[in-house]
Amino acid sequence: MAAAFTEQHLLPVTKTVGQLVLTIEKELAGSLLGLNYSDSGVTHIYNPVDYARVPHEIFVTKFCKETISTLLIGMNPGPWGMVQTGVPFGEVSIVRDWLNIIGEVIKPANEHPKRPILGFQCHRSEISGKRFWAFLRDLSGTPERLFETLFMYNYCPLSFMKISGKNVTPPELKLTERKILLSLCDAALLEVIKVLRPKSLLCVGNFVFKQVSGVVKKANLDVKVGLLMHPSPINPRANKNWAEEAKKTFDQLGISGYFSNLHDVTDA
Repeated sequence: MAAAFTEQHLLPVTKTVGQLVLTIEKELAGSLLGLNYSDSGVTHIYNPVDYARVPHEIFVTKFCKETISTLLIGMNPGPWGMVQTGVPFGEVSIVRDWLNIIGEVIKPANEHPKRPILGFQCHRSEISGKRFWAFLRDLSGTPERLFETLFMYNYCPLSFMKISGKNVTPPELKLTERKILLSLCDAALLEVIKVLRPKSLLCVGNFVFKQVSGVVKKANLDVKVGLLMHPSPINPRANKNWAEEAKKTFDQLGISGYFSNLHDVTDA
C-alpha cells in the first residue's frame, strides 16, 4: 500500500543555527578521521563530537543562537576538558554545575590506556577550562546571559595522541599532514562564520589567531579578529593574571559592555 503524503510532508525542514553547526562539525570530523597521521607518530585519535555526542549536542543546540555577536574559537579538545565532556574547554565541574549539562559519554573505539575516557566521572581538573569558564561566569552571571551574545567553537574537533599518551596538537603535526588538516578546518570554520554571522572572532591562542586571520582575509570577511591569551598553565603569563588580561581584551573588543548593561538592567 502506498504511503499517504500530505502537504506537511513536502514542506522543507528548517534547521536551527545550532543544528547547522553540528552538521558542519560532524562532516569535518569525518573528513579528518579519514586522513593519515602516521608520519606525526599519532596512534590514537579521539572524536568527542561522536562518543560524547549527548552532552556536546546539548551544548550546541541549547546555547548556539542567531543572536551572537562574538564567536570564541579554541584550538582542539584538551585531555581533561572537551575530551571528557564534549564541551570546549569543558572542565567537568563547570559543565555540570554551571552550564547544567550532563549526559552519557561512551568509550571511544580505540581508547588509549593512559588517557581513559571517564566522562563526568573524571576527577582531574582542566586548568585552562576552569580559568576560561570561571572568567565567563564572573563576567556574565548566568549561561543564559552569556550565550545571548557569545558562543564557543573549536577549530579542530579531534584530539591526537602518540603511543606514549603524549598529546599532539595540530601545529605539532608534520607539515604534509598538517596542511591537509588545516585546509579542511579552515573551510569548516568559514561555513560556521557564514551560518552564525558574528561581528567579531576572538581566538584563544596564537595558533588559532593565525589561522582565523588567514580565513577572514582570504574570504574578505567584514569581521573583527581578536587574540585572547591562552589560559594554559604552561603559559607563565596566564599563571599570573589571566583573568585581568582577558578582561582587557574583552573591553578592547567591546564585549564587556554588553554584560555591564545586562547587570545594570537586572540590578535596577
